[in-house]
Amino acid sequence: MAASPPTKKVLVPIVAGTEPVEATVPIDVLRRAGAHVTVASADDELVVEVMYGVRIAADALVAGVDCAAAHFDLIVLPGGVPGAANLGGCAALEAMVRRHAAAGGLYAAICAAPPLALASWGMLNGLKATAHPLFVDKFPPEVAAVDASVVVDASAVTSRGPATSTEFALALVEQLYGKSKAEQIAKEMLVRYDAGYTISEVNSVQWKCNGTTKVLVPVANGTEEMELITIIDVLRRADADVVVAASAGVEIVARHGMRIVADTTLDEAAADDQTSFDLIILPASSNTNSRSKTSSNEKLVALLKKQAAASKPYGAIGAATAHVLELHGLLEGKKAAAHPSMEDGGAGAGAGECESRVVVDGNVITSGGPGTAMEFAVAVVEKLLGRDVAQRESEAARTTPHHKVATFSGERAKNPSGDMMAMARRTASWPRYLLSRAFAAAASEPAAPKRVLVPVAAGTEPVEAAATADVLNRAGARVTVATADPAGGDRGLLVEAAFGVKLVADGRVADLEGEAFDLIALPGGMPGSANLRDCKVLEKMVKKQAEQGALYAAICAAPAVTLAHWGLLKGLKATCYPSFMEKFTAEIIPVDSRVVVDRNAVTSQGPATAIEYALALVEQLYGKEKSEEVAGPLYVRPQPGVDYVIDEFNSVEWKCSGTPQVLVPVANGSEEMEALNLIDILRRAGANVTVASVEDKLQIVTRRHKFNLIADIMVEEAAKREFDLIVMPGGLPGAQKFSSTKVLVDLLKKQAESNKPYGAICASPAYVLEPHGLLKGKKATSFPPMAHLLTDQSACDSRVVVDGNLITSKAPGSATEFALAIVEKLFGREKAVGMAKELIFM
Repeated sequence: MAASPPTKKVLVPIVAGTEPVEATVPIDVLRRAGAHVTVASADDELVVEVMYGVRIAADALVAGVDCAAAHFDLIVLPGGVPGAANLGGCAALEAMVRRHAAAGGLYAAICAAPPLALASWGMLNGLKATAHPLFVDKFPPEVAAVDASVVVDASAVTSRGPATSTEFALALVEQLYGKSKAEQIAKEMLVRYDAGYTISEVNSVQWKCNGTTKVLVPVANGTEEMELITIIDVLRRADADVVVAASAGVEIVARHGMRIVADTTLDEAAADDQTSFDLIILPASSNTNSRSKTSSNEKLVALLKKQAAASKPYGAIGAATAHVLELHGLLEGKKAAAHPSMEDGGAGAGAGECESRVVVDGNVITSGGPGTAMEFAVAVVEKLLGRDVAQRESEAARTTPHHKVATFSGERAKNPSGDMMAMARRTASWPRYLLSRAFAAAASEPAAPKRVLVPVAAGTEPVEAAATADVLNRAGARVTVATADPAGGDRGLLVEAAFGVKLVADGRVADLEGEAFDLIALPGGMPGSANLRDCKVLEKMVKKQAEQGALYAAICAAPAVTLAHWGLLKGLKATCYPSFMEKFTAEIIPVDSRVVVDRNAVTSQGPATAIEYALALVEQLYGKEKSEEVAGPLYVRPQPGVDYVIDEFNSVEWKCSGTPQVLVPVANGSEEMEALNLIDILRRAGANVTVASVEDKLQIVTRRHKFNLIADIMVEEAAKREFDLIVMPGGLPGAQKFSSTKVLVDLLKKQAESNKPYGAICASPAYVLEPHGLLKGKKATSFPPMAHLLTDQSACDSRVVVDGNLITSKAPGSATEFALAIVEKLFGREKAVGMAKELIFM
């Protein structure tokens, strides 16, 4: 009898900040294949807090003797930030991977880890590789970036992000065990073959929550770790308050041996009669004891029945649909999905729906198995927060991957096109997960991410800088905001922009000389434009950009003060802020237009044309279709250049004693365009605007470009003062932080009780004002995908709504109108119209 082949040994190192899905899925899939997987902490402790508050108990320490002396067939690095950087900085791990690679061993990384760990160690030099799109530009020139979900080149396997984790893990199984084993596991897991996600929905109802969504996820020994971690990860990404509750103790051993530390016990979660969850989700278990513990847990069953009786959402994935929901009568009259192996056991009255991957029937959501976990979680986000939020979260997690696995080797790389196309023909009959190897991609080099430089300096107009960075980021560009101010002093990267706005840049222009950009876009403002003009390194970079036929742009004063001064608009049509037109030289053809594109130069007029300008830049880089796609969620004005409109009800005069005192709270995740429009325009009008952080420090990180904005004071200090107006920007994470900040909520309630003005834009009306009773009896508008959360939705089509002392607005594209409407209420119509003209709004 032939001896059994030795068990394959795999090392998966984790560290603080590791992306949990990217660690869990390879561990799960490789253990399904029969590998002996060691989860090792690169920290000093075995229990590691990875991203999104998930705690994993490792089997060993990377620096320990057992790991250092062991032989592994494969070492797999999960991503996440700062996790990937922390792995990259672990000297013991680096030494292990180097020895492993030198011996011809297989090594792999996903998401941020290919550039931040492997490439930083020089272990991808001369190879093709992929990474999360946000980190592709971190690859050094020695690495050939490939636009594929998974890339195999020689002994290195790389992948893109959380939603490509299953493809990545299956590719590793194929490398270790062969194609048939990978096919077998893919079939068992119900791996998704099509891009995107689809919900089969019947008896549609709205899932309503008051404030931050509270979700209970019960767990037990034997719980499916892939389903569990994916649910936690995606819902916490969407800013839900997810409580993981274990049936006994807090540490569980999941189905494939992964040890996970819960937040609390189920007894504690259910102990308080006042405890209320907006949603209860059950991951599956393939362990008989675990099934019986879950299905027979009286407290859990009581919680689920109470949830159902209150018509509140609950759901399950995989075997939990049949073993818990069906068993306790919680699927009566409902359609549901379950793992195909459970269909004979009954999946409720809706057994006919079992072929659907995700099924929603009223307040019940069910799904089929581990391979549907990402779709299930994103569908939950859609039901709780709306489709736009779900699509943003799915894009962040890359749940619509390109379904490409590109395979290379040292020899094939000499003639990749022919070999890859031949391999594509050979594999035409593979299951779709492997067919996702779209080898045709190898026939041409993938498009590199578009790189954009937005230089800033003392006196830069902040709205123009923010709108450019924000909109281009939405389009997928990699935007670098760099200070052109001279180095020196203790200010570091801090930039004092116009109107007292303090920004922290990503880097210095002086350090970027020699780097290639697809676009250099100059914001305006004075003396910002003059300070950009005087930066010799920037002048050299933009002149080189123009000589190479690459795109360059400027807005407001910058076309005249900067580009024209450098001679970069000669013979071209251009526009600028009207009062600077006279600075155009005779060689420039001035055009009175909001945005002008002439060859590779784009110019625009002022702050209120900034979004139009940025969308024109998107069109130049990506095409008209992408520009229209980006414009949609911004809710831009249908007719730029016309007057703004306020829909006003119950009109009252907003009174102030002296200079209006305005409080603008900010949080991590606040929408930068909305915050900066409020600050900029109200300060232009003469209001005393105080920017207050609700975080634990003054510096906050905004939603889109991740601008580092520095507030004036902390919200606790603001609470000691009186304000004529409190007005909040949107941005979902920021709005949710506002809603949970008692000091701010108390300030808003005091403001309303005193009949003093308050307001909000975008997500904040729905996520702050509505749940705290601050819209009671009032008409309001909000970000359209969240409008269903408002009790009174009659004014939700309006761009700006004023009802007595309350003002609300819709989205980033209405932020200027919102600020101008506030100016009108505080200073009068004449002042507001004058401001609108000054901003080039009308």
